[in-house]
Amino acid sequence: MRWLSHPTDDDRGTGLTELSTVVTILGGISAVALIALTPLTAGAADVACQANQHTVRLAGVAFESQHPLDDAAIDMAALVAAGLLQAIPPDVSYTADGPSFEVSGTGPCLP
Repeated sequence: MRWLSHPTDDDRGTGLTELSTVVTILGGISAVALIALTPLTAGAADVACQANQHTVRLAGVAFESQHPLDDAAIDMAALVAAGLLQAIPPDVSYTADGPSFEVSGTGPCLP
């Protein structure tokens, strides 16, 4: 049972130098990952804004097809009330003028 007794010089566990090296390497990897992923989040915001515009535009067209003799929906709240939108997106502008409407971005995807 000699192996259960006191550790030898070779079996003293991980030292402070090894732990510091691992922490430094992990910090460097996380810094590189952060730098690499930052542009992706900006692009994702733009794509989300464009998708919101497309959704509102489709809801407006659906409203027109359900109400062919009426004017366009007066605002996005009317599209929500008609069940064509779940909520009003914060980065989209909707304006109606009689039978026509226009959708534009107000957030990161301004024209």
